[in-house]
Amino acid sequence: MDNTDPEIVNNLLKNQLYNGFFAAGTDSYKVYDGGRIGDETINITAGQTYIILVADLNTMTNDLGDDFTYATVTTQTADRSTGTLGVAYNGLNERGEAMFSFNISSEITKVYTMYSTKTTLESFINKYGFEFTLYAYAGIFSPESLADGYEGGWPVPEEDDYIMYALGIDANGDWTEIQKTEQHIVPPVKETVGPQIKIFSKEKGPGHISVNFEIAPSNVTEAYVRLMGENDYDDSVNEGNLPYDIAKGSDAINITDDIRTKGEYTYTNDEVPERWNSLLIMAKNDEATTLTRINFWPDTETEWSIFDNKTISAPSAKPHKTQQVASFKAMTGFNNTILPETGNKEKASFRKMK
Repeated sequence: MDNTDPEIVNNLLKNQLYNGFFAAGTDSYKVYDGGRIGDETINITAGQTYIILVADLNTMTNDLGDDFTYATVTTQTADRSTGTLGVAYNGLNERGEAMFSFNISSEITKVYTMYSTKTTLESFINKYGFEFTLYAYAGIFSPESLADGYEGGWPVPEEDDYIMYALGIDANGDWTEIQKTEQHIVPPVKETVGPQIKIFSKEKGPGHISVNFEIAPSNVTEAYVRLMGENDYDDSVNEGNLPYDIAKGSDAINITDDIRTKGEYTYTNDEVPERWNSLLIMAKNDEATTLTRINFWPDTETEWSIFDNKTISAPSAKPHKTQQVASFKAMTGFNNTILPETGNKEKASFRKMK
């Protein structure tokens, strides 16, 4: 923020209020780690600076006014916790995911984990610092969810050097020593490939999208297309839902027969909400399931963001719902949220303060 034009900073901060809460009158709020604002659980950590944003709102139009301000507050620096945390690499599971064991003492109430390739993590840490990178991208676990028997894993999309950082925090907000586990990992050879989704043409504009695509081979057992909000998709993944199950949601269009008979399909929608959207195309055969995700804003100016032909294997158990899978989604290509540099396009439904 200190090295950015103040007008750009204000525009970016003001955008975040479209994901905020509204209320009228005068009131005061106590915000603390583990507390709740509306239906949101709050994570507040020691030694970090937080921003509080306030603006006037026209509830008739859902537009923010010009009376915008913000304040910053810095929490007290953490001391060294009496609790302990240990991490060890345990090889790959049957799905080819990296497994880690965690030895967590009883004083620890939550664990931050940050996992990615060494090159990726070091580039972020060198630019933004370790603490910012940790709190921006780490997953948050309860100690119980990482206990023996945890069946989740971390993705290994290609052979590389990987790093797992882990930090334990106790009830006082104090930290354990930061654990760093580095490992060169070679993923297993993929033996199955799902149907391939090929985009022939696409167009978009205000309230409109049209995408023509082919799925080959066409002898699919299932095929669906679904439009949903990008934030809604990310929230659903965070809740532990599998991407191909999300693509088959209640408002999805079953295109199985169309693909079997024609091999292609054109999805058209003239009532696209003004928001960042995700168009999900899912195809399944006897070998595997493939998902293509198209992120877009319904206008003629912004770029498309396409993650195509991601082959997904069904895990034996869903991830624990306390896991925040930001690092997982970033590495698998399912979390590419693009915010506008200026303006107020990142609109969402305001939630009334409870």
